[in-house]
Amino acid sequence: MVRKLSPEGFYKIRDPKHFHAAMRADIELLLSKPGKPAYLTLTTVIMCCIDALAAGSGEAAKPKFERFVTKHFPGLA
Repeated sequence: MVRKLSPEGFYKIRDPKHFHAAMRADIELLLSKPGKPAYLTLTTVIMCCIDALAAGSGEAAKPKFERFVTKHFPGLA
């Protein structure tokens, strides 16, 4: 028998309540490595998260990333 799920039954990664929690959990996991945090991987994950946040609901693009970083991290621009 096939059961159809309602749209509310699906996990939506782009929903901020899921997306932000998943980003935080991934970063905490990489920082928790006993004796030696995975800094290179951690940096890559953080940059991917920033890119995803900058993209918003559309496609990721270099101009969106640059605007986001300039606005939220002015010391890095």
